[in-house]
Amino acid sequence: MLLISRSAGVLANHRGKVHLAGVSNGGLSAYRIITEYPARFLSLTVLPGVPPDERAFNRLGGLKGVPVAAFVGGEDSEWVRGAQETKQKLDDLGIENTLEVVAGAGHVVPLDPVKLFDLLDRRRPKNADFNAR
Repeated sequence: MLLISRSAGVLANHRGKVHLAGVSNGGLSAYRIITEYPARFLSLTVLPGVPPDERAFNRLGGLKGVPVAAFVGGEDSEWVRGAQETKQKLDDLGIENTLEVVAGAGHVVPLDPVKLFDLLDRRRPKNADFNAR
């Protein structure tokens, strides 16, 4: 949490909020962190990632206003199942989210860096008041 707090101080133009992303085990950790401290983040992107346990899964409701993007390889059946269950829960809670199952991909999801940049850029606050600092 110290790292997040220090990073937030540097990012005053976003009121201390940052994008959070994780890959595989990092995706599990990203869900753990964001369900504990949702007010610190602009968005969550996982490639792949799911809530690591029941506690995190049950705290997904705290992500209102924090869009979630998930990518998972179509050949990675356990992660696909977990990602689909997470998407359904987020949908049920009315939380903005997307899930892209990448056909033919295994656990390592190939993602065009431009696509990832564009995804994060779209989630950057556009509100003039938010960016005024």
